[in-house]
Amino acid sequence: MRNFWLKIAIILAMAAATFVMFDHFEQNKMTEAVEKFYKVDKLKKAVKKDPTKAVELEEKKALVNKIEPLIYDYDELGAANIAATVVKEIDATADAKKLEKALHKADNSTLVWGIMAVIAIFILTYIYAEKIKTPNAYRISEMFKKLQLISSAAFSIGHGGNDAQKVMGIIGAAYVATNPDLYPDVSAALKDLPWVPLACYTAIGLGTMSGGWKIVKTMGTKITKVSALEGVCAESAGSFTLFMTEQMGIPVSTTHTITGAIIGVGASKRLSAVRWGITINLLWAWILTVPVSALVAALCYLLITWLGIA
Repeated sequence: MRNFWLKIAIILAMAAATFVMFDHFEQNKMTEAVEKFYKVDKLKKAVKKDPTKAVELEEKKALVNKIEPLIYDYDELGAANIAATVVKEIDATADAKKLEKALHKADNSTLVWGIMAVIAIFILTYIYAEKIKTPNAYRISEMFKKLQLISSAAFSIGHGGNDAQKVMGIIGAAYVATNPDLYPDVSAALKDLPWVPLACYTAIGLGTMSGGWKIVKTMGTKITKVSALEGVCAESAGSFTLFMTEQMGIPVSTTHTITGAIIGVGASKRLSAVRWGITINLLWAWILTVPVSALVAALCYLLITWLGIA
């Protein structure tokens, strides 16, 4: 009984920590959204070329500092009320609709409550299995096969949200580099080019469906034998990591993430359950892909330049 409630307490503590952490991420993203709304970053760059812009920069920073306390009460006020309060009490010249839209984009409440719902379902399932009716091995396997649909879907969302956005950023940066007057930043470029995110998400989905079975085999059987239960654990850990890094604005490799999760699942059974020779080969592959990719990109650029295409 003692261990049972201790496990429940640990899960609840982790859920509370997750909630607080994502709330902190949300506040930071909203502050960044307000700074972007007032073009603080652009003014910082402009000050280096034109020191007279320093006065305007300080004015914008002061406005952001005044709005920041409202952001801390976002859950109670909401984006619309914050935008209305800003126009009424802080900055009458602000565009309320644009500010509201910027705050909405930084709102991660749907993601957070989704994670909380999954944790709640897990706790209820655990209580049912331990205290009401303990299922046999077959039922446990069947249950986790169904749960794996949810965990793999969550991981797929994290995959698209992480990897597709990297490519979107590169394409957006190319448009900024070639048309700096028309597109001052990547966000402005992607806003005017809806085909870019659509193409990136479609390509990543088609690529996942069309091949890569050797990679699937390596992940599912070669590193360690993964059962349905272990698959749910690995995919849940991977999706949580991707969601967290997305909130922090850190691009990470989806492959690295799921590989680490699978190694963790295997090692939790016993260290010998993991085929460490395979993991070392993967590590070398990851190390070599950076310089090799850089070399190929450089050769492509030199070839295009030599041919006079660009």
